[in-house]
Amino acid sequence: MRITDLLLRVAASRYGKYIIDRRTRIAKLSKLVFSIAGGFLLALSALELVGLLSYSGSGGPVSLALLFVIVALLLVLSAGYVLLTLFPGSWRVKFLERKPRESPQEVFGFWTLIGVGIGSTLGSPLFVLVPDNIVQYGFVSVLSLILAAFISIGLSAVYSKSTLVMKKSGMEVVGGPSFVSGSIGVRNIRYFLSRFAAAIANTALAAYSAVLFADFDLQVLPQLLNSSGVQGAANTLVVLAVLVFLVAWLAINLLFSNRFLRKIALIQSALVLIMGIALLGQILVFFGHSSPMVIFPSLQINTVEQVFLDTGYLYIIYFGFQEILMVERESRQQDYIINFWQTKKFRVTREFYVPAAMILTVIVSATFNILFALSVFYLSPAGNTAQQTIPALYLAGEFGGAAWEGVLSLAFLIASVTTLVPAYIAASRHISSMSRDGFLPMRVSRTSYLIVIVLIFVLYFQPASFLIGITDFMILTGLAINCFSLYWLLRLTHAKSTVWRTASILVGTVTLLLGFSVYFITQSVVEAGILAIFMTYLIYDALELGPAGSQIFIAVGTAIMALVTFSFPVDYAGHLLPGIRGVYLLLGKDTLPLMLSLSALLLVINLFIDGFLIRKYDLRRLV
Repeated sequence: MRITDLLLRVAASRYGKYIIDRRTRIAKLSKLVFSIAGGFLLALSALELVGLLSYSGSGGPVSLALLFVIVALLLVLSAGYVLLTLFPGSWRVKFLERKPRESPQEVFGFWTLIGVGIGSTLGSPLFVLVPDNIVQYGFVSVLSLILAAFISIGLSAVYSKSTLVMKKSGMEVVGGPSFVSGSIGVRNIRYFLSRFAAAIANTALAAYSAVLFADFDLQVLPQLLNSSGVQGAANTLVVLAVLVFLVAWLAINLLFSNRFLRKIALIQSALVLIMGIALLGQILVFFGHSSPMVIFPSLQINTVEQVFLDTGYLYIIYFGFQEILMVERESRQQDYIINFWQTKKFRVTREFYVPAAMILTVIVSATFNILFALSVFYLSPAGNTAQQTIPALYLAGEFGGAAWEGVLSLAFLIASVTTLVPAYIAASRHISSMSRDGFLPMRVSRTSYLIVIVLIFVLYFQPASFLIGITDFMILTGLAINCFSLYWLLRLTHAKSTVWRTASILVGTVTLLLGFSVYFITQSVVEAGILAIFMTYLIYDALELGPAGSQIFIAVGTAIMALVTFSFPVDYAGHLLPGIRGVYLLLGKDTLPLMLSLSALLLVINLFIDGFLIRKYDLRRLV
């Protein structure tokens, strides 16, 4: 017996059952080569997609040829992912997995849930979008925030009714998409759209929050410290300490959420209280420096259209109330609520206080948003406010002095933490749920937190307008589907409630129209969102065919695309990132067809190895 075979037998006795004949060794070696090639194709296609999305997101014209290239690169990306996972998948190594807790901790109460909801809603985008929007659109921005508040109250009321209906029917509520799965099932395009929209929206929000945090920590904070006399090494140390705080808080939420869930909830509630006090104080300072203006400015004929469009744009600062449903399982069965007017407390069950917390969260958050917008509007900020990195901090320094700029900086830092971390965790949960539901490979569920980090990294380099637009379009689309689910739930349970059925259809329709209104602001964002939904569902359909069927599907698709691009080459070098433009210049216009051809060839060879060398599949039954 050869020494290599002996070592393989020893390894097999500990890590799994292996076939160690020559055919299997050849297959494993080929899969190692395919995985390396797949990693290269995956990286190159991902980088090219970043360049093309940056171009379209910055306002570049989106032609049919450019959309064709994006679809082709997505096929290469899918092929690269399949090839990359061939080699690890060929070794049957079992890893220990943490078992989920059988009974969740009941640590959240009524007021703690409100703290979680407000913290997720009053995020760092408030400090940028509201001042910029006020400078650009004036009182229209205030009206848009008021309209968004009413729509959010309607959504939270529909969500509350859906929660009660599902609880009475014995169904579990975990986020808005659970309304859709409870009413029409998981294997449905509407549930897929709801879950996918929530995943992309939270990822884009996390990326935008990361951009704002980086701008604050690397640009605004050093200048603020310098003006306060903190310079040199001390300045750098504070900047690093703020970054470490964010990373540490994220790590604690990811790794130790089960162990320290109650303490995390209390700390976040305390941070939200500090942020609310600081923001309220700054609002009063702004009102104290307001210029005398007409209380209700004159409105133009096209104001209604502007308000509707602007509402869709600003909705990014309103949808955090959904975070309450994500922790509904960790809330107490019963909680005591204090009646401050009668100084009494009464006990309620979570079926009632969780919906009440959601509605109250929307009301409190909307009040802060509208008051802040009004204070900035009557402050009459100059046009150069839009040129500032964090406009609200600039206004605080101009009208409140360095002390109030420091106070609002603390509020901004807390808002960054309470927005970025929940958005990241929510995106990871949604992607993991899509994997468990069968829309994505099961291995994605185990690495969803890494996938979200990669997506955030890709989106981080997109223009801010693209991130805001994709967040608004995706979340409003998902909210509309979740809202319609109340109608389907009432039909499923045969409940006769004409008022709630009408409310479900009316609020859902308005929300859906708001989502598509983003098209008239940034057309490329809606096109990119629809394309992403289409391609992801197409990949899901391919995965439904099984491992071999999906490889055949992707191989045929890339082969067809390769033939088309060889016949009609597309020049897109001008839209690429500088780092990969050299690869394009080296291979010329044949770069894309060569990538497609290589992907198809490797997938076909791998299929023949599996079908005829190691008999993994019976390919004759698949053709």
